[in-house]
Amino acid sequence: MVILVVYCLRDLALTEPSAIAPLAALAVTIGLHLWRRKPS
Repeated sequence: MVILVVYCLRDLALTEPSAIAPLAALAVTIGLHLWRRKPS
């Protein structure tokens, strides 16, 4: 999964305003995975 994230974000310039949407989507996805994961 980490490889997929790196592949999708590899050409993203973090200093440009256009980086806000992909980074927000990544944060939401991580947040949902952490919130809805099954307890071990």
